[in-house]
Amino acid sequence: MREITTGTVWIGCEDGEDLHLAYTAYGRPTASMHLLLVHGLFDDRRTWEDLLSHLQQDDRYVVTVDLLGAGQSSRPRLLHLPPHERYGADLHVQHLQRASARSSTPVVEAQPMVPSLNSLGMRSWRAIALIRA
Repeated sequence: MREITTGTVWIGCEDGEDLHLAYTAYGRPTASMHLLLVHGLFDDRRTWEDLLSHLQQDDRYVVTVDLLGAGQSSRPRLLHLPPHERYGADLHVQHLQRASARSSTPVVEAQPMVPSLNSLGMRSWRAIALIRA
């Protein structure tokens, strides 16, 4: 897993500002296994740093992502949403869907993807099918 790519993916606009999700991709997009590592509440993509050394194999493409409001991703205020919907699991799913819809984004490639979610709850497992839809 020698190749490392870091960047952002534009996912739309909210409150008149562009929204971006930050990511780091390890390995080659042509690898046979793709892993999407999503951090939990109050964390960011650095959560996975200790695990990455164990995943460094040529057949794996690993992407860590900062969800909206975390790490290097955009931090919109989302005042048009009720407080209980701001930064909720459903909103994160929508943003991951948008990122995966961008054909040039390395966040979710066309290969079979294995997601790993950290403390986002059971609703997040439902998200897997939605992200890939």
